[in-house]
Amino acid sequence: MRSLCRSVLHPYDVSAERGAPLVLVLPAHFPAIWALAPGGGAAVRTADRSDHPDLGSSATRCTSSNLIALMAALSAHDKPLIVMDSVFVPAMQKLVDERFEVHVSAELDPPSDRADEVFGLLIHGHPTVNSAIISKFPKLKIVSNFGVGCDHIVTSDATSLGVFVANTPGAMSEATADVALALLLAGARNIVPGDKLARSPGYAKVDPNWFGVEVHGSRIGIVGLGRIGQAIARRALAFDMKVQYHNRSRVSEDTEKRLQAEYKSSLEELLRDSDFVVLAVPCNPATEGMIGAEQLKCLGPDTILVNIGRGKLVDHAALTASIEAGSFYCYATDVTEPEPLPREHPLLRSDRVIISPHVGSATLKTRSRMARMALDNLGAVISGNKPPHSLNGDEVESTTPAPAPTPAPAGPGPGPAAEGGGGTPT
Repeated sequence: MRSLCRSVLHPYDVSAERGAPLVLVLPAHFPAIWALAPGGGAAVRTADRSDHPDLGSSATRCTSSNLIALMAALSAHDKPLIVMDSVFVPAMQKLVDERFEVHVSAELDPPSDRADEVFGLLIHGHPTVNSAIISKFPKLKIVSNFGVGCDHIVTSDATSLGVFVANTPGAMSEATADVALALLLAGARNIVPGDKLARSPGYAKVDPNWFGVEVHGSRIGIVGLGRIGQAIARRALAFDMKVQYHNRSRVSEDTEKRLQAEYKSSLEELLRDSDFVVLAVPCNPATEGMIGAEQLKCLGPDTILVNIGRGKLVDHAALTASIEAGSFYCYATDVTEPEPLPREHPLLRSDRVIISPHVGSATLKTRSRMARMALDNLGAVISGNKPPHSLNGDEVESTTPAPAPTPAPAGPGPGPAAEGGGGTPT
């Protein structure tokens, strides 16, 4: 690798003395100096030629057209270092490994003696990320979440420490809406208990008086008409359902017309007037426990409650009591609190409850799209920009000192790799 790097770097030179570090000063739009020591060690430093008078006249600038050859020659340790709590499937992990050096730690611990090299966390599962975690990494710049919901990340802690929090909005809306409809249909037509019955040793015939709930032409109440809620509404229209919704603020008139949606200003009114209720809101202090004992009393005996948001949206103690009393027909959910439920939990024993294991976004196509968005958030920060999908970008930027201006590069202007600016590393 050392000899290969010398041959690649030679035309753009470095230091001619054997035993001295090889240094290449890149154009201003590529804010890094890559140094490969003869011993094999590698390091990245944010700097410019003016910051390093010791480089001497032998250090010359490289045009962006040479970067492909340069990047191909660099070893894995020359990539920016991130920490993941767990790896993706191979096809998706390849996307990560092409761009970053990865250290995997379920506890989000840094690699030995390299904590100050970690610039980003890529959160795959749902570990808690707070000031205690962030403080492990002295130079951390971003927590990039694989998914939309960030209730496991204490954004205020990150903001106070000057760290971006970013997510992947929109990537999973359609796949999650599919699961919402799957749960709705399974609950309405007794699919899960019917499957158990059909597989049971003593099964001979079905009770002709065992009925489900009609879906076609019924009323659906959607709590949260954001991206996912609107995707659910579009699917409901295919079943000729009457779409109703409750939101903290009313959507535009055009959106209401397009979805044929009726606004309900009161959550309780929506619950009373719906045959199916779907929870599609994020979990935050305002929505946690929004479905409690009083709200559950609003549901009719044939109502089906679907949750594809977060388990904490529903008071599980009140839910258990309501299910055991037979107050409403079925609870069909992709999320619980905690996750998973303790094996002795009464909800696991009820035929009125359907639980899928938090798989709302679990298709390879959707998860790959989420991975690319999460990587783009990381890449933007490497390039000195705000993440495209940041939850606290303005707050972090307002507390971060602006970098010193970089002198314009000498020689020819930047080539095609610089067009558009702010590109992510590949």
